Amino acid sequence: MWKNKNKWKWLGIIAVLLIFAVGTYMTTSDSKDRITYSQKSKPQRKAKPVNQDDLPTKWQEVESYQNINDFYKERVPGLEIAQERGLTTFPQESTKLPELDGRMQINEVWHSGRTIYIFYSIDLSALITEETNNYVNNVPSVEEVKLKKEKGADTQSLSSHAPPMQYGEGVIFENRLYSMVQTIPIPEEGEPDRMMPNPEEFNQQLLTSMTFRINGNMYESKSMPVQYTFDPDKNLLAQYTFDEKYQNDGLTVEPLELNLGITESFLKVRVDHEREQFNSSMNVILKTADGQQIPITPFLQKVKGKEAIYEGYFRPVYSEPDDVSLEVKNVHLTSGDSFSFNVDLSEINPKVRGNTSVNEKAAEIYNTDVYIEQLNTHGEHGIDVQLGFRPQDFEQPKKLIGISPRESGSPAFERPQNVHIESDNGKEADVEYGGSEDSAYINVKHSLVQKASSLDITLKNAVYTKQINQTFEANRK
Repeated sequence: MWKNKNKWKWLGIIAVLLIFAVGTYMTTSDSKDRITYSQKSKPQRKAKPVNQDDLPTKWQEVESYQNINDFYKERVPGLEIAQERGLTTFPQESTKLPELDGRMQINEVWHSGRTIYIFYSIDLSALITEETNNYVNNVPSVEEVKLKKEKGADTQSLSSHAPPMQYGEGVIFENRLYSMVQTIPIPEEGEPDRMMPNPEEFNQQLLTSMTFRINGNMYESKSMPVQYTFDPDKNLLAQYTFDEKYQNDGLTVEPLELNLGITESFLKVRVDHEREQFNSSMNVILKTADGQQIPITPFLQKVKGKEAIYEGYFRPVYSEPDDVSLEVKNVHLTSGDSFSFNVDLSEINPKVRGNTSVNEKAAEIYNTDVYIEQLNTHGEHGIDVQLGFRPQDFEQPKKLIGISPRESGSPAFERPQNVHIESDNGKEADVEYGGSEDSAYINVKHSLVQKASSLDITLKNAVYTKQINQTFEANRK
């Protein structure tokens, strides 16, 4: 009889446990899409309490995990929408720091395509050592992040990219310091440039370690397996096409495609001129219905195999606008024209670092006055000639600008050596220049100014603006 009672007792307990397990599973399954940042990312253990007066510096203390996330969102544009779309991962990988009284943990990771953001915490107890109050520069910092593929020899190290964890670079919560660091993704095999356009889909587990400088000493964590995921389609906010084109006086401007993304946006446009050469640069503003005005990078890349088709990347809008438009203010062209001027060096000492104001008209082209505004001497590094371009009529449709001429299809950072300099000391050189729409800088080597009293400078293939002020309405796909 006792055995039967005991049997039914245990069957009842098992049934209750099964009901509880099923209920827990159903509750978790139903709510998994609504799990908050705090539930996913908070450490699963308690950190050792410390006297904060013993810390190497002061940090703000916050009251919740939501405050920590707010701290991160203020520093990482696009993080909020990335979290809303489920683009971040929560490794919750923790490891003890060797020789220190505490651990560090990687709480959340966001692979945005071109940049990896690592959000981590470190026990306050790990920041307190015997040298804490004796070391002069004792503010802790992340000195290196290592990402390594679990299979293969590819390892990427990031050195000194995170600023020291001063006040404002981290927050304290429940005896931990929360901060962040960023790095560049490991390039795929055969990829020559990590900053190439169109980041590709990535979904790999990388062994991740971090090296901290604490009280002057280096402490490297053990490698932790962390999943890094990037999906280009999920990072896309909206796509647009255009129906309009601008055609006048031999110039054609036709926007073709506009993609707005969480971390970067993209424009494809056709630009052609019957007589002049397009300089792969233009002045464009993206306008949204809520009043945002975003300048688009003036330098475009020619699309390989496509006649007169160019593309450029610019910063994101961090939202999902329905109505947008492009305002093309002007297009930059060159017709091969040059201008020359003379620089008097008799009033400067190139051996002494300093700035000499000149403010003298030196040349004129395209109804634009060219002024030598300033000479900046840099000792053994030569001098800079600063030019200013002043249109004779502010509203004139064509004017000289200081943006350097570019070879068709060349990268934005490459500038041809379109400035020829002859010194009266018998030496000459071809150099590059750079600037903006209203100024330019020419660096003259020390050998050209040494024992010289004047320079003759010729700027070839001058770039000018063609004003169009055309607005193109975008159609959302």
